[in-house]
Amino acid sequence: MHVDGYTGYNGLPGITLVGCWAHARRKFTEALAALPKEKQNADVAARHGLEFCNRLFALERELKNVSDETRYLERLKRGQPIIDEFKAWLDYQKPRVLPKSAFGQAVSYCLNQWDKLLTYLLTAAWSSIITGPNAQSSLLLSGEKGGCSRTSPVE
Repeated sequence: MHVDGYTGYNGLPGITLVGCWAHARRKFTEALAALPKEKQNADVAARHGLEFCNRLFALERELKNVSDETRYLERLKRGQPIIDEFKAWLDYQKPRVLPKSAFGQAVSYCLNQWDKLLTYLLTAAWSSIITGPNAQSSLLLSGEKGGCSRTSPVE
């Protein structure tokens, strides 16, 4: 099931919970929007978090019309290093952020959802893991709240 961070989904039998990268990305967009106007375009940590997510979105756009096998292999080859770098960056940021700040909430959201977000690497069958069920709105409209509750087969 393609989900946001709602804990009510945890523990459902026979269901693999698939984290929503559009939600993770939006948390960093919100963190940037919470900054004073003069800092929103600066080289700030929230922008770096957004850039990690954007790199995965760009990869998925490149892989849009390839076979599931090619998408899966490219996710492992090109997506895994991005994800590994992102995780190390999140771990570095965690003790340095104010937990209740918008940026702190973005970091915490990603770390709390990490196992679910990693399902991106398990299969190519879940093509909406990055783009969300409303692919265009999730990719193109920052702040658009496309729902992430989609049932997917368990592998």
